[in-house]
Amino acid sequence: MCTKLLRNWSSVVRAIAAKRESLNVCQHQQRCFILPPKPDAPKVKVNSKVVVPQIVFKYSPLKYYMSKLRMWKLKWTWDRNFKEHDFVEESKRAAVSLTDIIRMRDMKSIDQFSSSNVYYQMANEAVNFPHKSFSELLRFRQQDIRQAVPINVHLYNILGLRYAVIDVVFVGLRHVADCESSDLETMKNAMIDMEPELKLQLEDPASQLPYVFIELFMRFRRNYSNAEELAGVELQNHTNRWLVSVYKICRFNIFTVPPAI
Repeated sequence: MCTKLLRNWSSVVRAIAAKRESLNVCQHQQRCFILPPKPDAPKVKVNSKVVVPQIVFKYSPLKYYMSKLRMWKLKWTWDRNFKEHDFVEESKRAAVSLTDIIRMRDMKSIDQFSSSNVYYQMANEAVNFPHKSFSELLRFRQQDIRQAVPINVHLYNILGLRYAVIDVVFVGLRHVADCESSDLETMKNAMIDMEPELKLQLEDPASQLPYVFIELFMRFRRNYSNAEELAGVELQNHTNRWLVSVYKICRFNIFTVPPAI
């Protein structure tokens, strides 16, 4: 019997080894397939189709530096009192004033800001308004002009007549909630008149009020023909001041979500 057991010992060892190997495989498989519980799925749903506009005007860096260079030339060769910051702030004031003139259709004070041809340009803008209530949304303040960018500066010297021309692009954004009570109701009614689907959002106190966006292009021109004969305060108070020769509303939109600035 012992001899028989010794003879079969090799097969017994192989059987035991096979059982251990199969046991290890099962244990290994068990460790692999029993995974830890997954965390709860997030409740926030990401919608990649929503596009938030960015309120910023970008243009060629070459044009930017050329404009800076020509403004420097204007200051040091034609007008020592010229300051870019002051010009930009005054251009914002002119943009707001002319936009108010279009909204109120009051052309009495247009002469102090612009040349005669701007009257016809603004009349053409008013005629081409997409809706009769469109003008009621043109309620911008100087602080609502987020950007005023001089994109082109030209200095002309033709037969002794010297003119400086500066093209400026304005980007304005106003939150309807910032309006006073009377203007707020007027703008709400105008929006509902233009887009009836906005009525639910405008009448719901928990909803955010829309934003009004505008992009303007204006060209400023000044006659420096006799600037060499004047200096200091005389040149600053000279009748040949900066006037608007081109006024155009390039874009106008109503955003129901806050744009990125």
